Amino acid sequence: MASRSDARWAAVIAAVLIIPLVVAAVLLATGSGHYRPGFDNALIELRVRDAFDHLLYTGPYSRFGWYHPGPILFYLFAVPYQLAGERSLAIPITALALNAIAIGVLLWVAFRIGRLAGVLWVALPVVLLMRSLGIGLLHSPWNPDVSIFAFFAFLIAAWAVADGHRIMLVVAVLFGSFVVQSHVGDALPVVLVLALAVGFGEWWRPRPEGRRAPVFVAAVLLAVALWALPVYGDLVAGNGNLRKVTAFAFSGGTSSHEDRVGGLEALKVVGAQWGPRPLWLVTSASDLPFQGSLVYEESRWWLPLSLLPAAALTIWAFLRRRRTVATLGAITAVGFVTALFTMASVRGPVWSYLAWWMWVVGALSGVLTLAGLWALLAPRWDRLVRPVVLASTLVVGVAVGIGLIADVADARVPSDTMGLTVREQQAEARVIGGDVVAAMQRAGSGPVVLDTTYGVLESPGLALALERAGIPVRIAGKEATVPYGELRRWTCGQARARLGVYSGDDNIRKQRPTGRRIARWVENYTPAERHRQEFTRSVFLRQPESIVRTRNLDKI
Repeated sequence: MASRSDARWAAVIAAVLIIPLVVAAVLLATGSGHYRPGFDNALIELRVRDAFDHLLYTGPYSRFGWYHPGPILFYLFAVPYQLAGERSLAIPITALALNAIAIGVLLWVAFRIGRLAGVLWVALPVVLLMRSLGIGLLHSPWNPDVSIFAFFAFLIAAWAVADGHRIMLVVAVLFGSFVVQSHVGDALPVVLVLALAVGFGEWWRPRPEGRRAPVFVAAVLLAVALWALPVYGDLVAGNGNLRKVTAFAFSGGTSSHEDRVGGLEALKVVGAQWGPRPLWLVTSASDLPFQGSLVYEESRWWLPLSLLPAAALTIWAFLRRRRTVATLGAITAVGFVTALFTMASVRGPVWSYLAWWMWVVGALSGVLTLAGLWALLAPRWDRLVRPVVLASTLVVGVAVGIGLIADVADARVPSDTMGLTVREQQAEARVIGGDVVAAMQRAGSGPVVLDTTYGVLESPGLALALERAGIPVRIAGKEATVPYGELRRWTCGQARARLGVYSGDDNIRKQRPTGRRIARWVENYTPAERHRQEFTRSVFLRQPESIVRTRNLDKI
């Protein structure tokens, strides 16, 4: 009877967390017929369009001149995209679906670990993280964003493996492969956490569930299937991408001209998740600028107030041999240590996407705190603790869900990843894209050669608009083709037109573009948008001198 009751309440909690994402998807589908993606979202859609034309061996592009390891993300987007008649809106809706699946899986794994108690330990930090990230990141198809909850699902699955649930190794391999292929910056924590989980599960847990050989064979076969295309592309097709990524990682990014973040700054950034005001708990990502900034740091990193309870409970669990809590404590510790090492190795500014997986590790410390307190108090106070935590989770979950739905209902169109408002980004894409497509349709036949040098942010949406109108696009310049895929590289031949994109008064004044102007857009900011722009500018001015800093200040 108790088991059935646990399952029912766990299902209710899962519904409270997932239904808002379903409602958000419906609102987007019914209210955003003219959505036009920009920059990274447009680049992702361009690669998704390629998925049915030829095999993809690589993932999204990196600003360091190579691609993230694998194409799982593109193939997950490709089928819904085709079924929806190649509507751009299908991609952010699919991102919502992927996050809903990840949340559902991590709650199911938590139920396997601790029944209803396990779900309660996980659900409250998950819903608080959903609130902090906001609907903009939950429906964002950009690879660092869409892999956030997949990484959370991986961590919970790894915890289950460490706790003796051997079959969860398959789940961990599935989500871990998706995370690493989508964003290689998460590779180190995935590899180390998985190794630790297998070690704990096989050698510390007395009787792990499931037979060893079938589970490990299934996990290996799944890994081979998921990584077949990237390995084939590197070794047989000859793109060498995996070797480029590996060389960049082992060289510490020495091929980049930007400075490393370093140890002290890494402590400040990671300390923002364990300090007096952990970002994953008290901040809204929508209020932070996209670009790297000091707002992602905690100067009081040496005061780990939010981490002290988790650390104390981990030590208690190891001393008392409470394996479920102890293994989670070990995984959380590996996550924070890996975060420090990874952040210290980062080159250039601290962009927001570099910190998202650290928000997940911060939320995992919240799971650890709840699980540890439960193990400490529940044997004596179970009748009091269980209903209080259950009621709190449901109330907070409903409140956060209503807030997420309200945000979608207000905008009714996915927001761009570059910090532009929905209004300005969609208006610019509509005017520029419409004028350029109309001009190129009258220009004859053949591909349009696009020079993206002085319009990096605007060019992807323009390329997508041209391709959607049936006009092939080629990109001038070897380095510029990396974000667009190798098949769009311009080599030679007859072109319909050569199109230059110039963004910002400084570029237009300095470069003095020649040729006929066929489209123009001038931003007309509202006072609120201007205030946000000035805030972003003040953030850049506080950063060390770098090419990225200068480029962003010129853009503003």
